[in-house]
Amino acid sequence: LKPAPAIPGPSTTATVTKADKRPTTMPGDREQRKAGRRAKQLAVMDKKGNEEANFFWRCVNQAANKPRQTQRLSPQVEQELFGKQLTQGINFDQYDNIPVSRACTGPVQACEAIPSLEDYQQLGQILPPFLNQNIQRMGYSRPTPIQRHAVPLALDGRADLMCCAQTGSGKTCAFLLPACAIITSLPPPPPPAHNESPARPRVLVLAPTRELASQIQHEAEKLTYASGLRSVVVYGGAAARNQLSELASGVDILVATPGRLTDFLERRLVSLSQTKVLVLDEADRMLDMGFEPQLRRIVEGADLPPKHMRITLMFSATFADQVQKIAAKYLRAYVYVTVGRVGSTVDSIEQRIIKTGNSKQLKFQVLYQALTQSAPANIAGGAEQAAQQGMVGGVCLGRTIVFCQKKHVASWVKKELVNKCGISAEDIHGDRNQSQRESALRRFKEGSVMVLVATDVAARGLDVPAVAHVVNFDLPVSKDEFDSYVHRIGRTGRAGNLGVATSFYVPGYEPKVGNGSLWPPLYKLLSE
Repeated sequence: LKPAPAIPGPSTTATVTKADKRPTTMPGDREQRKAGRRAKQLAVMDKKGNEEANFFWRCVNQAANKPRQTQRLSPQVEQELFGKQLTQGINFDQYDNIPVSRACTGPVQACEAIPSLEDYQQLGQILPPFLNQNIQRMGYSRPTPIQRHAVPLALDGRADLMCCAQTGSGKTCAFLLPACAIITSLPPPPPPAHNESPARPRVLVLAPTRELASQIQHEAEKLTYASGLRSVVVYGGAAARNQLSELASGVDILVATPGRLTDFLERRLVSLSQTKVLVLDEADRMLDMGFEPQLRRIVEGADLPPKHMRITLMFSATFADQVQKIAAKYLRAYVYVTVGRVGSTVDSIEQRIIKTGNSKQLKFQVLYQALTQSAPANIAGGAEQAAQQGMVGGVCLGRTIVFCQKKHVASWVKKELVNKCGISAEDIHGDRNQSQRESALRRFKEGSVMVLVATDVAARGLDVPAVAHVVNFDLPVSKDEFDSYVHRIGRTGRAGNLGVATSFYVPGYEPKVGNGSLWPPLYKLLSE
């Protein structure tokens, strides 16, 4: 038997390792270091915030000594703004069959008698000339169902609106057009008492994502062309200085995400004291994304006029109970307008469900087959556009959005499409910075790429003309996320155009994999 190893003691030499020589870190020391790091970060943020504020006030002083900047008017600018308006494939006969309901109660019951808008020419004597001209430039003749009811009700002004309309039904114009008309009819706000005055918008539009905010801003630029009105968009994830420079030059219509606006309000760079029209777009999405505290600070904690001194318009594709509670809190007596079934998809979308396994490689094979099927001539941008730009191996490829649940999967799908299939594609998700996302979206809109691979960050508010096809590479895995499916497929079949939505269904209930829990609401929707 070997003798037992000696236990190191006073008379025994023991090996001392490097680890033994490390000084013992006390919990208090760790907390002190964390507090020190936090203090440094806060100091850097404070310094940056002060520099941005000083920059804003310098811009304000410079703008005070110059004529107010407005849109440059030229044939080139007009072409860039309006371009070729999409008219082919618009199915207005189908629009006429969509049911619309109004609920007018209490003090606004008289609003039931306000006639709907059947033709934009009816507004010729009501709207300012620039709006009539821009409506013509945008190619609008017959209003969509939500526009038929929301526009005359908002112009009347006696009631607020809570509108639930199908995705892709023209909600943006339904609130921007009356907002522009309302502030044009009002006397101009009093000049500031001194040069160092914050930006004071007269219309505030809140949107949950920067993509949706940018889209609303683009529509606002069209409607305000040659009007003298200025619209500005502010959102997080982008440099604040450019946005502050725009605000300093004056703003009538401010489109904002809640986080960035709250920041500007707290630094007193923006004041809402002159705001006459408040719009909450995609209100349910804002609540889903956790923006309720910011909404409270904006609507209740800032200097926004109380609800009886403003007009408030709420628009969304769905309205959950939580949103209706917000409506009851922030709106005066209101008219509730619903177009089609609440949370429904439009009838102009053909929905296809394909059973697959969970392997992304297997799904990709099915995706390639779905993408390279011939695009029917009656699908938005289908045969004509595919024939011009989307030939892949002699097969027509229509403009398509592919939705994935995870950022790394979206990136992988895009690379596979480009490198292995030779299909022009871009991706947008949370790991791409704002300029990359804007560049990808611009290339997709222009038609230089035919496939956009995206996570849900792009599912709300994207308004790209002539999207022929939406593919759910990954379906949502919870029935609580069913609204996400509705909003995703709503990127096609817009403005009365026809579209196709293909979804890869993974059977079973494996957490974060199977789509079994989604089947009951999905089956119900498909059966309608």
